[in-house]
Amino acid sequence: MNNKSGKRFLTILEHPNDILRSPNTEVTDFSAYRPLVVNMVHTMNKVKGVGIAAPQIGENIRLFIALIDKQPIVVFNPKILEESEKIITLEEGCLSVPGQPVKMTRPFEILVEFQDLKGRTHNRTLEGMNSIIFLHEFDHVLSEGGRLIIDYKATVA
Repeated sequence: MNNKSGKRFLTILEHPNDILRSPNTEVTDFSAYRPLVVNMVHTMNKVKGVGIAAPQIGENIRLFIALIDKQPIVVFNPKILEESEKIITLEEGCLSVPGQPVKMTRPFEILVEFQDLKGRTHNRTLEGMNSIIFLHEFDHVLSEGGRLIIDYKATVA
């Protein structure tokens, strides 16, 4: 559905849709995805999410939007460079697995690398909730195929 600003609300795929677990490709033509990014941010805001990944809206590319310090950042081709030994445990929900929160344990601090909408490379250290949000969305865009929070249920105490 379009609104007056031209932004579209995107349909969020839910488990068990196969696209959520399909391989995701690296992005090289960043500007081609500007309209998709605008619509992803719009959709994330409408559903009051803190992140949304391209596979969740049917695109198997390594792209997600994450609310970092309460600001949306565009993340292409993310990498986790370092993880702290200090951990944080919190219940996480997922737009693609509604009503099935999972208690997750993740690194409290991470060093990440990613590219933005202009193809510039960024390195950032993220802590606490920012680390959790980034890692949650990162799971959706793994090259070998997306991972969902329900995949962790068997391994999380």
